[in-house]
Amino acid sequence: MSVYSTPRKLAPPGDEPYVRFEWNGPALYAQVGTTPVAAGGSPTNGDPLSALALGSNTIVSIDPAVTYTGNFLVLPIRVSFSKWILKWIALVSGSCCGQSQTAYTEAAASSTLNLETVKLVAHTLSG
Repeated sequence: MSVYSTPRKLAPPGDEPYVRFEWNGPALYAQVGTTPVAAGGSPTNGDPLSALALGSNTIVSIDPAVTYTGNFLVLPIRVSFSKWILKWIALVSGSCCGQSQTAYTEAAASSTLNLETVKLVAHTLSG
């Protein structure tokens, strides 16, 4: 849940700025799950990320990415333009991060993902 670097860069002319940053998972992961969210509601749990943590007011999109170890795929879920949730999907089966993981399913509840690092790209608006 720490941001190692947040350099703001401008994409090619005419594009919006973006932030490339490294992100560690949470010390104790709480599953987002698959239960549909009621209209007007927002998903809970997962790994929260705010635009302010990246030095921006608005995140338009975040590109999914695989952790450096290759153990997890990180899928961004937009709650609002200033609040996002990162859902961690296991890419391995077996014991990993203190829990038994099943490939291609959400990381097991209570997994210790703080030693897993992923490089993400967030597309932001200025300011």
